[in-house]
Amino acid sequence: MRKFMNIDDRTAELALKKLTRAIDKLHTQYEQTAFLAGTEFSRADVAAASLLAPFTMPDKYGLEWPESIPHELETVVDSFRPRLHWVDALYRGYR
Repeated sequence: MRKFMNIDDRTAELALKKLTRAIDKLHTQYEQTAFLAGTEFSRADVAAASLLAPFTMPDKYGLEWPESIPHELETVVDSFRPRLHWVDALYRGYR
């Protein structure tokens, strides 16, 4: 699977950098406005929150999250969590 999807240390690091930039951009937007597109909750907010929900594991997501995750992944998740508070807020307010 790794070979088929071209996953190695270099591509994993590149993906992590892209993900970090995207999360930083969303975090900056949510610090400035309550919603991504306009003044009301929209599909843009649903899309962003649902795609990033596995990083915050919100209670109202609709499934049971695992009790633990691999240490390597936990480190990445923990590094993103402070910039993803808006994901939990959207799930609390709109789910």
